[in-house]
Amino acid sequence: MKKLISLCWCVIGMGGAAFAQSGSPDGKMMDKKMDKMGNCVIMKDGKVEVMKSGMSMMLMHDTTIHGTTVMMDGNVKMKDGSMHMLKEGEYVTPKGKVMMPKMDGKM
Repeated sequence: MKKLISLCWCVIGMGGAAFAQSGSPDGKMMDKKMDKMGNCVIMKDGKVEVMKSGMSMMLMHDTTIHGTTVMMDGNVKMKDGSMHMLKEGEYVTPKGKVMMPKMDGKM
């Protein structure tokens, strides 16, 4: 009986630990502002990251989004052929537009 109870507590403990896992695959927690943006490709801490369903991971290969190509080094080739280098915080929407997060004035 003691073994059964111990086994139950172990299973509950491991289930709770697995449930508590959140954030991005690299272990960093997502900023609330970033989470509100939704799916996008963003320049964060000098690295190009893909955000999808609240998770963030490094861009592993050049990606085309609605005719706009985002490269691993942060260069973006727009539909019309023009080039743009992503700056910190800039992101590419699912429609292929380069945007800068709106600042709400709060610190």
